[in-house]
Amino acid sequence: VYIGNNAGNLSNASSVVFIGQNAGQFSTAFLNVAIGANAGNSLTGGYDNVFVGPSAGTSVVNGHGNVLLGLSAGVNNSDGVRNIAIGRFAEFSAPNLTNAIVIGASATATGSNQAVIGANITGLGINTNAPTRMLDVNGGARIRNLNVSGSVITVDGFGNLGMGSISPSINYFEPYLNNRI
Repeated sequence: VYIGNNAGNLSNASSVVFIGQNAGQFSTAFLNVAIGANAGNSLTGGYDNVFVGPSAGTSVVNGHGNVLLGLSAGVNNSDGVRNIAIGRFAEFSAPNLTNAIVIGASATATGSNQAVIGANITGLGINTNAPTRMLDVNGGARIRNLNVSGSVITVDGFGNLGMGSISPSINYFEPYLNNRI
């Protein structure tokens, strides 16, 4: 399906939807959706991609399984596989990343298997509308594989986490150790 001026114009792609001026214009790929002016217009060998937004995925050539949503989202992702970019200029620093997720305007992933939220955010809230720290969780949390050798995690009365050192200068249990029953 081609809708828009030059959408799929020079394309011989199959099972595709190109909507918008120049969307999928040079595509020879299959099973792709490009919606927005210039979206996916360099796609020649990729498949199973979804590009929504003006110039979203314009440089994707052979990538597959990507979801790129927003103005110029994922334009550097020429050969990437299974990446997600949501937001204006949400991007990947290399053209061939795999399984990277970027969310937010100008957010950038620098390596495969990364998840990046925001470029200049001041707080990420989980189950809260007004985060007061970089990560603010309203509810239980779990940290796995945390190496705190020589340190302890402290929590103040407001739920703020910190690090402290272990330095037992006084062992309050010493008098009782030799008097076992």
